[in-house]
Amino acid sequence: MKKIKIGKKEYKAKFNLGALIRFQEQIGMNPFEGDVLGTLDPIKLKALLLAVILDDVKEEEIDNIGFGEFNYLIETIQEILSDSPEAKN
Repeated sequence: MKKIKIGKKEYKAKFNLGALIRFQEQIGMNPFEGDVLGTLDPIKLKALLLAVILDDVKEEEIDNIGFGEFNYLIETIQEILSDSPEAKN
């Protein structure tokens, strides 16, 4: 299980079926169609963070992420996605 840091807090994060379901519920798009996960925009990034974080996180904490943290977050999300069992096959 990976950790992701938002502001000064660390959260447990995992990419699994539950995360895919939460992501689809947030954005209303099937993550298996097209390149939904490959083309992150701010809305998808927020939805993906809310989907993979297993701890309680407030939306305001994600909304207040600074631009300087984007590269770290995108790299960490890519690590989380590549750590999924499907990515290892």
